[in-house]
Amino acid sequence: MFNIGNEASGVVETVTVHDASTGNQTTEYVYAVENVAGESRLYSDDLLHEIEFPGGATAAYLEYNCQGERIKAVDQNGNAQAFTYDQSGRSTNDLVTFANGTATDQTIDEIVTAYDVRCRAFTVTDWLRPDAPDPHENGTFGF
Repeated sequence: MFNIGNEASGVVETVTVHDASTGNQTTEYVYAVENVAGESRLYSDDLLHEIEFPGGATAAYLEYNCQGERIKAVDQNGNAQAFTYDQSGRSTNDLVTFANGTATDQTIDEIVTAYDVRCRAFTVTDWLRPDAPDPHENGTFGF
């Protein structure tokens, strides 16, 4: 059983899971992006900025560019994911910087997408970390 708490605008502010053995577990969603040096490049109350997980010890953060495109996401383990876009707003690069000591699978740390003249994804390449435990080669997939 769970409850979803909504603001008047209809965005989800909280999700509470009711569990008799662990008690209520509430996740909070904060919508208030500010233009801060080195972070988001715009002001907006409509974009999700932070996710506070039950217990309050960990949180995830999102940052955006002037077009409202997500440019950075930091998960509750401290792993940072950076996103870049071309002039048409298409995703071109997805790069992960892993936090020290994280248990996250670190085999692939970058995904690059190229587009053809008709603006269709032409190739998607996943890049393996130099120290990746899996011996397979970098993968390129064409469409």
